[in-house]
Amino acid sequence: MRKDASFYFNEQYAYLSSESIHKNGLLFMTPPFIKIKWKELSVDDKYDLIVQVIKASNDINFYQKDIVFDKEIFKAFGFKSWRQFNDNTKCCNIVFNDEKGMFKITPSEYDGDGYSGIKEGIAHIDLSVGKEQFINVFEKVLLLCK
Repeated sequence: MRKDASFYFNEQYAYLSSESIHKNGLLFMTPPFIKIKWKELSVDDKYDLIVQVIKASNDINFYQKDIVFDKEIFKAFGFKSWRQFNDNTKCCNIVFNDEKGMFKITPSEYDGDGYSGIKEGIAHIDLSVGKEQFINVFEKVLLLCK
């Protein structure tokens, strides 16, 4: 099964959320919505936080009109609009495939309308590498985000 998470960040904070797959195939940001000072966390805490958010990712089975997480996201992250949020953060997508025991980390670029993955920066990380190596690779991928 595939599990997804969003990792947005700027100089001060990291903003994490699960991404859940709707029955129509679209991904939506879903709880938990976590704002944290990433640089102050230990390697173990960083890894454990990513795993916590990944584990919360689910298939969701409700109509798109019922998805009203915007207010929760803005309140948790401290922004007033998607434009403000996107203009002040960079983004990385994290996918975990539990059948393969593999993470796929994709840096993104914001073009003013939305994010698109930077294919040259994609990293595949085996679950067995350990927390320190995982975070080391993950943070190198973050440097590629635009």
